[in-house]
Amino acid sequence: MRDLGRACRGASAGPTSTVWRAKGTWRDSAGYTHFRNRGPTFAALDPGTLGIVFAGCCLGAYSARTAFAQQVPLSKRKHVLLVSEDKEIEMGRDAFKEVLQLSQGGKVLSKRHPLTRKVAKVGSRLTAEASPSGLKGWGGYVDHMRKQRWDFVVIDSPVVNACVLPGGRVCVFTGLLKRLQSDDELAFILGHEIGHVVARHAAEKVSTVVSGVILSIITSLFFDFSAGALYQLMVSLPYSRQMEDEADVIGLHLMSLACFDFRRAPLAMSRIQSGKEASGLSEYFSTHPGTDHRIERLANAAKAMVAPEKCWSQSAWSF
Repeated sequence: MRDLGRACRGASAGPTSTVWRAKGTWRDSAGYTHFRNRGPTFAALDPGTLGIVFAGCCLGAYSARTAFAQQVPLSKRKHVLLVSEDKEIEMGRDAFKEVLQLSQGGKVLSKRHPLTRKVAKVGSRLTAEASPSGLKGWGGYVDHMRKQRWDFVVIDSPVVNACVLPGGRVCVFTGLLKRLQSDDELAFILGHEIGHVVARHAAEKVSTVVSGVILSIITSLFFDFSAGALYQLMVSLPYSRQMEDEADVIGLHLMSLACFDFRRAPLAMSRIQSGKEASGLSEYFSTHPGTDHRIERLANAAKAMVAPEKCWSQSAWSF
């Protein structure tokens, strides 16, 4: 090892005009040679090469945004999706096993169970409005909605949660259903989950992770640190919270189209999030917006909406 260290030092004593330069070394008290910061770093690049690399990264990012960008319906926000629709649906099929593992031993209730039939009945009214023709006036990309095969699954588990998988499978846990007190409140939960599918949020999350991995690799090559944690804090988490807010608003509008009382959405949120309020700082590190902020935004959005005329005759509405 000592001879190898001398050989390495001798090899590094040549010209320094090359792009990659050898790193410094140090010797411990036992006489062993150690190499500092293995791998190339920012300091090892000459300015010209660094500029070329930076320009190439910027060009690649711009090209990806141009080639893979889509517009979210209703919000009109543009996002980059690196995952095809078919691959997204395949991911959804594989993810169902993981959902069952997280259900704390819960079992899937039969399609004839009263709770499953109730969820399916409310959900079917919402998905009927979530077709490409129904969302046509929202703008954005909606062609993927033709490929959705909606399936509402109820899992007998105390978990207070619901989720949706790409392809149209909506999973609701009985722990959540026990907190809701009306079909309108259930409609908001299901509308929110369907909203994630409308906006292709699953594909966006995967694309964000892929982008983060690429950025981490690049920064670890040229610098003495990886940007993974910083990317998570500054990009992934804020986008995740934005997606939750986006799904809330889409869910409200689906409720409206299906003649559910969207004014009940804030109450539904308060019921399922009872006791979960977090501080402003912890919200910053969370994938979801804080409960109080979310309820406030839902209430403001509901106030700005008007139920379709076709719904005015229903007893839930009075004008």
